[in-house]
Amino acid sequence: MKKIIIVLLITATLFTALGCSSSGDRAADGSDAVIDVKDNLEKPEGCDLDFWICENVADADFSKYTEIVGITGGKEYVSDKYEVKVESKDALDVQVLPDECVVYTLTAWPDYADFDETGYHVTKITVTDPEISFYGVTTKSNRVEFRKALTEAGFIIEDPEENDGAFIEVASTPGGTFSIRFEPGENGMIIITAPVTNRDNIQY
Repeated sequence: MKKIIIVLLITATLFTALGCSSSGDRAADGSDAVIDVKDNLEKPEGCDLDFWICENVADADFSKYTEIVGITGGKEYVSDKYEVKVESKDALDVQVLPDECVVYTLTAWPDYADFDETGYHVTKITVTDPEISFYGVTTKSNRVEFRKALTEAGFIIEDPEENDGAFIEVASTPGGTFSIRFEPGENGMIIITAPVTNRDNIQY
């Protein structure tokens, strides 16, 4: 009888431990509030972007977008919402992007060698348009707002990077699937990047 009771107590303890550990991680402030920290590759609710990071766009129609020429290993597009000017420099036509726009970079993903199987994915999004919002932040947000919003969204806030005296904030998904780099300021910029491996050492 004692053995049965001990087995039942051990089983109950294990179930309790599993139940506590599987519900999520603690909030950044150390409280018991549970937050969702999975690598969410779905476009966040209320996102103003046409495409989201890691999205498969092999069948997407980019006919209304302006392709940026000269990109190796992939393609880059700017929506027709923004005007890309062409200027002549040293007898060459050069594309000039507007100060405020969104640029989508497409490559194979998660490895450059996977293109035949997966086609193009969005592996980088560069945002300079302050009207674009996701996770509640824009290029006009400040560092505190960025940190608060991304922490609440389940991202890991890394140590700020310093660039010419300015601090750049970086937030990453817990599994490292993608990161968001925020350069605050009057001409702020947000860059969302998903790392792409190169196991076959493809040279472009």
